Amino acid sequence: MNELPFPAAPGDYILWLALREPAELTIGQLAAYYFPAGVYAYVGSARGAGGLAGRLKHHQSPVLRPHWHIDY
Repeated sequence: MNELPFPAAPGDYILWLALREPAELTIGQLAAYYFPAGVYAYVGSARGAGGLAGRLKHHQSPVLRPHWHIDY
């Protein structure tokens, strides 16, 4: 995995996701939702320890225990 050149300072980010085929996905304990194929944007903030570098490293890694909605 490549290390990203992002600072450990707090910040905001946009995570772009492409869904090639429609899918029904379960989001946490909320419910299952239908998502048409398309491009989606998730806007997040990284205010905790590690700042942008820490949060974006989290998004690059396999999720063992989902925490945020986007993890699901």
